[in-house]
Amino acid sequence: MICYRKCARAELEDIDWDQWTASLITKSDGSPFQCRECFPAGEKISGCKDCLRQMGNSVLSPAGQLHSRLGCEHMFPDELKGLTPVEEKLIALNSCYGFITKYSLPEGRRQSARYPKHVKGHITVFPNNVQDLVSNVLPHPLVKVMDEIHVSWQGPEKPAPGDLSALLSVRRRVVEKALVWLKRNNPLYATIHIDTADMDTWEAPSHGVPSQVYARLERNEPSAWEKARTGQVVPPTERGLEEGELRDVREILAALERGDDVGGGEA
Repeated sequence: MICYRKCARAELEDIDWDQWTASLITKSDGSPFQCRECFPAGEKISGCKDCLRQMGNSVLSPAGQLHSRLGCEHMFPDELKGLTPVEEKLIALNSCYGFITKYSLPEGRRQSARYPKHVKGHITVFPNNVQDLVSNVLPHPLVKVMDEIHVSWQGPEKPAPGDLSALLSVRRRVVEKALVWLKRNNPLYATIHIDTADMDTWEAPSHGVPSQVYARLERNEPSAWEKARTGQVVPPTERGLEEGELRDVREILAALERGDDVGGGEA
């Protein structure tokens, strides 16, 4: 793809390799257009109608220009691939934003959190501890990083550590290799000190999720008040709960008056 916009296959058109190489579009070193995984030599090149129309005028579409500046996923070395969100936080010089991610772990497909049904989005910017950043010591202490990460779960059964390994693993070898590569190749990391002593204190469970990370999981169950207000439009399965018996709203209201919470079930 020339522009990397999401398009259905029916919306794309192909051009020959010779036509692509003969075009006057700049294909400088470091550009994604030089990536032979994205643009295999001799193969046809796919593009959206806008990009191919603009290419006929020897220019890139605005989306194509953006793609040429951002690069492709193949520009990243193996040392920086496959990091979990926790590992990314550990090696980051700074974190200017947070994000929230929701994953579903349906029965029969556990031991992994890589499912197509998930919700992800950014949340409020949070302040950083500038003094810690000035010290140029990485990775950050695991306890400090976990203070900025909140993990909650819904449903009758707490996820096992193996279910969360794709999200919460902390692998000493992976983190150290990433920092060594960054120190050698990224000028911003040139002066950092890699704290191997702190990494020596990390656990190395087979599933990769340290106990201090797993111990912070909190169960997030909707209150009786939330169920009374949303039970008719939010089914239990959307909250990660099992399908239960229908509960009369009067029963929920009576529990509210007593100050009780209400268990699973739909109002």
